[in-house]
Amino acid sequence: MTTSVKRKKVTVTMEQKLQDLFRIDAGESLTKIAQELGVGKQTVSDWKKKRIEIENFCAKMVSVDSLGNRRTLRKPNNEALDEALYIWFCQQREQGVPLSGVTLQAIAIKFNEKLKGDPTLAASVGWLSRWKNRHGICEHGVSGEILSDDKVASEDFKTKFEKFISDEDLMPCQIFNADETGLNYKMLPKKTLASKLDSVAKGYKVKKERVTLLPCSNASGDLKFPLLVIGKSVKPRAFKNVNMSALPAQYTSQKSAWMNGNIFKNWFFETFVPTTKTFFKQKKLPEKAVLFIDNAPCHPSESELRDGEIYVKFLPPNVTSLIQPMDQGVIETTKRLYRKKLIMFLLEQQEANPLVNFMDLLKKVTIKTVLYLAAEAWEGVKPETLQKSWKKLWPNIPQENYRRDETTSNEDTDFIQVFQELEGCAEVEANYISEWINGDTDVGHQVLSDDEIVNACIENIEIEVDSSEDEDDGTDQSTGPTHGEATAMLEQLMTYFEKQSETSSAELLTLRRLRHRTAKLRQSSLKQKNITEFFKS
Repeated sequence: MTTSVKRKKVTVTMEQKLQDLFRIDAGESLTKIAQELGVGKQTVSDWKKKRIEIENFCAKMVSVDSLGNRRTLRKPNNEALDEALYIWFCQQREQGVPLSGVTLQAIAIKFNEKLKGDPTLAASVGWLSRWKNRHGICEHGVSGEILSDDKVASEDFKTKFEKFISDEDLMPCQIFNADETGLNYKMLPKKTLASKLDSVAKGYKVKKERVTLLPCSNASGDLKFPLLVIGKSVKPRAFKNVNMSALPAQYTSQKSAWMNGNIFKNWFFETFVPTTKTFFKQKKLPEKAVLFIDNAPCHPSESELRDGEIYVKFLPPNVTSLIQPMDQGVIETTKRLYRKKLIMFLLEQQEANPLVNFMDLLKKVTIKTVLYLAAEAWEGVKPETLQKSWKKLWPNIPQENYRRDETTSNEDTDFIQVFQELEGCAEVEANYISEWINGDTDVGHQVLSDDEIVNACIENIEIEVDSSEDEDDGTDQSTGPTHGEATAMLEQLMTYFEKQSETSSAELLTLRRLRHRTAKLRQSSLKQKNITEFFKS
């Protein structure tokens, strides 16, 4: 008589399950994986069926080490409360707010009341401990003494990151980072004429005129994507009759100018994926890329952002400001360059329109102006700045030799003198100007209020802030110069630049080519006009 041997119970960590799913993607059989782990083939098949749940769970874990301890996807009794507290926690950590266990318990009780949950819930120390375990939050990550920037978790993730790069055999040109940032595009330093008038000028709200920018590049600094600019207006008047595909940056809209899931997903599949594929084809590299982003609420899950071997991985939420490349001087440099270009634009307008007051000059800054200035600023971020931004996350990154950036102190001093030439700015103190050049903490995505968090968790929908300011930007509704007028203007420009000693032959050839193009367009339109008139006669 034979007796069946009962298989020893084996538990597999969430981290191992995730790795095994990637092995399945690579073509390994379920049977082989099951035999290695000592589990049934059906168990591995169940992981495959629950792939989205497993990936989403792993992506949300605050501590990377916690994945090695968690073995199940056990859900809490009140999923809405669990998720609401987690969203609130992530937002506070992102802003560097110190958190204590007592604070989290109080917020949990508050959310439970709003969600009409169990009235007997006390959010005890045990309840909080289980909640932290579900989300992989370390004990030292919730403390009145320790801020959200967890240096221990940062060092831990850096080790995991380098192992991942090695295991996947990735080069710096295949590793990317993108991060949203808000830009108050008309905001000027304190004590300027504009800031004084802002408080009294009817209908003029400089501080609320903002866009969101999405800069993205690879770790080698040789692939920078065009900036994505998110404004409020769907069809700004400033873009009337403009060929949008020819602009130096991409434009899209959301009613409060925030990044959201749909915009990011469209950008990933319509811009990031095809651009990287073209780039790799030119370099004769395999189509393999990883985009690292923070785990902000505006980003879809990792499972939704994948095209073959081009995919997204989340950075742990408690380390982004410490090691995320875009936060290591790239966004700051972009904004600093934008503000300098904004002032130069206003000075040019002031010289061209000496009788126009300063507030009317500011109104000339349309969304199209912002797009061009932001694109020029992004273009001014040097490859070496992009390369160096990865040093904190990837200390051993293979890098090209680059020149050390010169300090900006002298540049800022010169700029301050130029700034003070603007109307109403002569008496602005240098420290206000310097603070304005270098400071801006707008995160670029919506920070939900408590009620919005509750509604999002109840309805499982994306919440957006209502805005009554979804108006067309700018007032220029003209169709622009005719082909003949453009040809004449280019001829004048050629005559002007031919007399300038700094002009290169390449620049003159570019002007000549443009003049030739406008002349051909003029001839073509005249032929079409003659044909139309012939059939009318």
